Amino acid sequence: MDVSVPLKDRITQQDNKGNENVPESILEYQLDKQAKEHYFRIRWIGFSEFENTWEPITDIYEDCPDIVESYLETCAVELRVTIQRLLGIRNVA
Repeated sequence: MDVSVPLKDRITQQDNKGNENVPESILEYQLDKQAKEHYFRIRWIGFSEFENTWEPITDIYEDCPDIVESYLETCAVELRVTIQRLLGIRNVA
């Protein structure tokens, strides 16, 4: 899966078995300092760990806010606040 493919298109695409690609969880956060882009590493339902991908955090939040909120609960306060700011989420913690 290539990051350049919009996440919405990937989620609605079906593989050759008729399964939709759905995020299972967020594994980690990364900042690409050169590109000034923020990414989550995504674990996909029905795919091996070798098929985890880096996706823009805004795309994941737009399509799967519950997964992002669950991930934020596990983050250190500083990282949680940073991600909430990037996504325009009010700091509730």
